[in-house]
Amino acid sequence: MLTSADLREALDVSATAAACRSMEELAEQLLPALAHLCRAELVVHHQIRLDTLLEVDLPWPPSALTTEGVAAFAAVQHLHPLIRHFAAVDERGAVRVSDLLPRRAWRSSPVYSASHRALGADDQLSLVLGARDGCHHALSLARRGRPFTDRDRDLAVLLRPHVAAALRRALTSGTPYRAVRVGPRPEVLVARGEVLPPARPALTAREWEVLGLLTTGLTSVQAGRRLGISGRTVDKHVEHLHAKLGATCRLDAVARGRELLRPRW
Repeated sequence: MLTSADLREALDVSATAAACRSMEELAEQLLPALAHLCRAELVVHHQIRLDTLLEVDLPWPPSALTTEGVAAFAAVQHLHPLIRHFAAVDERGAVRVSDLLPRRAWRSSPVYSASHRALGADDQLSLVLGARDGCHHALSLARRGRPFTDRDRDLAVLLRPHVAAALRRALTSGTPYRAVRVGPRPEVLVARGEVLPPARPALTAREWEVLGLLTTGLTSVQAGRRLGISGRTVDKHVEHLHAKLGATCRLDAVARGRELLRPRW
């Protein structure tokens, strides 16, 4: 259970989040504030596509991710238990490595041996801040020694909307920031906004209109009336949507459309 002192600390961090207007401020002010709150030694903002494992990281402290360390992690990235968890589960809470693996199993894993031992990540706590069209924004905290507690997890969940709001503002500010691309050949990027563009199907403007109307429950005839076209023409657009979305039927297309059109963060 969170104490009144915990809540006062969390309130201070939320005020720091509210003051952030750029990715630079987020890295220099908010990430260390979160580290202090949750007794972490490393905090990283991730932009990652879980389907292709393209990843760009913004770490605190800035020197934490070395070129050698990032390259070593890229070789075992697909084995990370948290990445596997978030790829399989639409999770909006905070998850610890210690929730998924016993300590001995984690410390003998390829990820820990190749990468996280050098980082001092004896436990790691991660949460998804937002996801849009397959591109996830997540936050990870790591520390040496003892695992993250329920207090740390609960504070991370409590602050998630404040951190996500700060991140949205920072990403739309247009201010350049430095980040690290994860891969066999890691590189430092000077980026603006989201580095990994959301993957959206190549629909025409009319197909997006039809899809949007279908997700509200309209029939083809009703959608056609809204658009000034026939129901048969709408059905033809729906056929194209099935092919482009990989949908097996109209209900599947509607479900995929709702996922694409739903603001998720």
